[in-house]
Amino acid sequence: MWRRHAAGALALFAIVACESPFSLPPALKAIRIAPDSAALETDDTLVLSATLADSAGRPVTLPVYWASSAESLATVSQAGMVVTRLPGSVTISASAGGLTTAIPIRIAPRILSLHIDQGSLLIAVGGSVPFTASGSDAQGEVLRGRPVAWHSSDASVISISPEGLAVALQPGTVTITTTLGALKRAVVVTARTMHFIALSTSQAAHTCGLTDDSVAFCWGANDLGQLGVPALLQSGTPIASADAPRFATVAAGATFTCATEGSGTVDCWGSSARGRLGAGSGQLSTASPVPVPVTEALSGLVSGWNHSCGLEGTATICWGENPAAGGSGPVSWTPAILDGGGFTSLMAAVGFGCGIDSGTASCWGANGWGQLGNGSTDATAVPVPVAGNLQFTLLAGGWTHTCGLTTGGAAQCWGDGRSGQLGAGDTLSHLTPVAVAGGLTFKSITAGAARTCAVATDGTGYCWGNGDLTPAPISGAPALTSIMLGDYHTCALSTDGRAYCWGLNNRGQLGDGTFADRAAPASVLGQP
Repeated sequence: MWRRHAAGALALFAIVACESPFSLPPALKAIRIAPDSAALETDDTLVLSATLADSAGRPVTLPVYWASSAESLATVSQAGMVVTRLPGSVTISASAGGLTTAIPIRIAPRILSLHIDQGSLLIAVGGSVPFTASGSDAQGEVLRGRPVAWHSSDASVISISPEGLAVALQPGTVTITTTLGALKRAVVVTARTMHFIALSTSQAAHTCGLTDDSVAFCWGANDLGQLGVPALLQSGTPIASADAPRFATVAAGATFTCATEGSGTVDCWGSSARGRLGAGSGQLSTASPVPVPVTEALSGLVSGWNHSCGLEGTATICWGENPAAGGSGPVSWTPAILDGGGFTSLMAAVGFGCGIDSGTASCWGANGWGQLGNGSTDATAVPVPVAGNLQFTLLAGGWTHTCGLTTGGAAQCWGDGRSGQLGAGDTLSHLTPVAVAGGLTFKSITAGAARTCAVATDGTGYCWGNGDLTPAPISGAPALTSIMLGDYHTCALSTDGRAYCWGLNNRGQLGDGTFADRAAPASVLGQP
């Protein structure tokens, strides 16, 4: 009996001895969720996975429990599937073994349509334009900042980078396409050369040029749409909307632009402040041409700092800031007839304007420095003749001074002379016209902030002011036909039909494809 019990005990001991020693399951130290963050749209789904590990990184198997911090925005199933509902930010957490880990998920409105913000464009060959795309949700709200892809139908004509920078390499037309998921949008973009027949420099930081096929190209600052292209802060490349009308004239104001079509109708675009667009007090700033309500075909269009004027039959009409626009109130939101304004040509400057009738010059508006030339410093909303009985063919206004060419081509200036901008050999201010020194005969004249330039009959360009007390030849300039001064930049047309600009270029107002200042004339891009 004893032997049988002893044998059984030995057998049991042998069985127990052969089994593995008892051990606890590994302790959970980390939960990792993949992906570790997400940016989704409403009505999206995303499957998350959770990996459990111990302190040595070895996998641990335990039940995982999923939860959403805001189920009104997104739900999550116990299999880790996230379903988004409304825009917002939510965290999705995974819990196991007493530990919890969460990831952030940003939910944006679902984009239902895609847009290329700049639209169809004309671009000067050799230049570049950054394109951007935006979307719209079900409520029509514009949504920006989503990553999109870009494609050009012919990269040898216009290439486009992954970031949307289009470079015009040679003349031609391409289709630029942007995609976001299943959404696509395309615009037609043309790279072209151009021949300018007229230039207009704003007394701020943009320039426009009219081509021989009636396209108004603009370049420089575009904060308020003054280039006629939306969603673009500035451009060192001449550009134009392909959808814009063809124009007969163009006039660049400070932060707006106006132009006349061949029929004499008028359009303005850019800043609408202080009545600059002439379309009423409810008009917003826009890059799209806005019709100005005129009753007859307009000619002689000019634009100054905050106002524009033109000739409507025998009347002069103006809109924008008063008294420059010819009125007693602060603003003429729509065109108003200028009392006593029967002129044949006009000039608009910074807060004042002038006109010529049968050679007699008259001016109105601000007059703090005698820029109206009538012997006083009193402002007036009614045109007052310039003193001296001179006969003028052309007038130009700067910030606080005015110059004109007489019938014989002599230059006369008046107003603020502190920087030598009157060209009389001193820094005195004059309330009536004084002759520009040097006895030169000119065919074109322009005035800027504190500077004046003119083109002599032989095509030589001269400037004075900003320390030059008398006319000095423009270094490096070809023979010129006309010249235009902006705030701190100058543009001119040469006798061979090319456009040049020089001076300050911080906003691309020189149109040479850079933002580098130029001391000497630089050719505007896109000219053959």
